Amino acid sequence: MGVSMRSFLLLTLAVPIVGCASEAGWDIFKFKKEPISLHVPADCLYDRTHKETDNSVDYTMGKYYWTAFGLYSVQVFHRSDKTPDRDRFLEAIKTSASAYLANDRSPDFVFQPVREAVLDVKGEPAYQVVGVDKGKAVIAVTFVLHKNRITAASLMYPEESSPDFHFHFKPVTLDVPYAATFPWGCYNRFMDSVEETD
Repeated sequence: MGVSMRSFLLLTLAVPIVGCASEAGWDIFKFKKEPISLHVPADCLYDRTHKETDNSVDYTMGKYYWTAFGLYSVQVFHRSDKTPDRDRFLEAIKTSASAYLANDRSPDFVFQPVREAVLDVKGEPAYQVVGVDKGKAVIAVTFVLHKNRITAASLMYPEESSPDFHFHFKPVTLDVPYAATFPWGCYNRFMDSVEETD
């Protein structure tokens, strides 16, 4: 995508959600500088604080914060001449998805891709990759090609066997090797809610 994924690491302090509307169990978030909105399912979070930059938002875990960054996250990228249509987008994103897994989170994690899929998210082309750092965490990232932007909605989640597993998470078996806990229902609701509004 022409921009180093490492440059998108979040460096701001966690702050309480301010100015976000609530609607039937959702926190509605709108980026200040991008026409992107999303809903965070409130019943899926234990502490609704977040870190925000011009092009990313990252929800945290409060006192049970076990990762270097948050759990639910959305990053916004602008389309370029490398992503003019569905086919070129999918070709470009497939080659950069592994680098995204390797560089977007803490260097304490080494995610190995275990599942990749081409999806349709509300009529828009999307590419999803699932990575596992055995014994530590699982991450799912879905890249969606919108009219003018590309969004990456991700969720990093601890494996039940992790020594950093400090809080009771609802176990859901992931259909990949080294079965891990992962709340697909919550993640899918989060991913499906991301919209470009211009």
